[in-house]
Amino acid sequence: MRKLTAVLSAALAALPVVIGATPSTLVWIPSTDIQPKGVFHLGYDTYTSPGSDATNATVYGVTYGVSEQIEVGIDYFSGTNRPWFFNAKLRVLEENESNPAVALGFYNVSPKSDVTQNLAYALVSKTFAGTRFHAGYATGKKSVLGRDENMVLLGIDRQLDDKWWVAADYQGGKSFMGALSVGAAYKFADNASVLVGYDFYNDSSIKDTVTVQIDIDL
Repeated sequence: MRKLTAVLSAALAALPVVIGATPSTLVWIPSTDIQPKGVFHLGYDTYTSPGSDATNATVYGVTYGVSEQIEVGIDYFSGTNRPWFFNAKLRVLEENESNPAVALGFYNVSPKSDVTQNLAYALVSKTFAGTRFHAGYATGKKSVLGRDENMVLLGIDRQLDDKWWVAADYQGGKSFMGALSVGAAYKFADNASVLVGYDFYNDSSIKDTVTVQIDIDL
């Protein structure tokens, strides 16, 4: 599954945190996947704390495959006064029998200096017996992230059949980016899928969220 997803809302758990945008992801962290060349990918993502009547974040995103190795993306966060965030990714190596996939990228980049997180990352992934494992590292702007601006990235995903896909991932640290996330996705059309997931934040003061992510390729 290739998608553009929201990563946080300024209203998340009523904390004064910053929102952002990510490239093609697992549930929460980036993946080594790249949008196919010439394909526009539309994303609609929501994040809601259990028991809450209001959605913490609603995000509309577009990712575009510039080439077989490069994708770029933009997200719009409704209900905020700084709604635009950007991302880009370069796949340095594609996975084969001897090599892992390797990707470099940045995300949560805003033209507004007081909210831009400037997260840069490096990620590798390799498939063993049908299950893909991911490991990487990200670093960002300490003055915005607040603490733990250096973060480990870990993930695992598996395609169960031609319709179902499951994943779990982890972003380290106790900034508002740190979380353990799990999710399952269902492909309900040749070019569309929906993922339902749950996010457990490393900082116990941030309430968990349920995420619903709808993804469409054009």
